[in-house]
Amino acid sequence: MSRIKKLGYDKDEEGDLIINEKQSKIIRRIYKDYLDGKGSNRIVRELEDEGVSNWNAKHSILSTLIIAYKKL
Repeated sequence: MSRIKKLGYDKDEEGDLIINEKQSKIIRRIYKDYLDGKGSNRIVRELEDEGVSNWNAKHSILSTLIIAYKKL
């Protein structure tokens, strides 16, 4: 299992991934915006304009977006 923390998930005591409900709203929005026809640059720009960042606020929301797209 990857040691990289992903937006929308936490780990339980056993190290299994569990959904972080607050962060999962951002992931759901990314998918919805994509399915509504928005491109990745627009989605990133809108999220960054609203002050949305990754789980640790150190990485661009773009990395989250790329991970989300890979799962489509």
